[in-house]
Amino acid sequence: MRMFEDTSSSAQEVYVTLLAKASPAKKAQIVSQLCLTAWAGAATGIRQRQAKLSEEDLRTEMARLMLGDKLAARFLSRRH
Repeated sequence: MRMFEDTSSSAQEVYVTLLAKASPAKKAQIVSQLCLTAWAGAATGIRQRQAKLSEEDLRTEMARLMLGDKLAARFLSRRH
């Protein structure tokens, strides 16, 4: 099974083997880093489209993107 289109099969096998051997703490660290990378990429995209957003408005847009409008509205209403 190919997970990555831009990675050779042998490199992918090494990656999967290393992940299988990783401790739960290491796996959690990897997932955390992937989440931060995805968040940063999404924030960059929003910033490129709406360069004049304040930090608070950026967080609001990120909440809408990640949670959807309805859940983001509930979450954000509890912050104020």
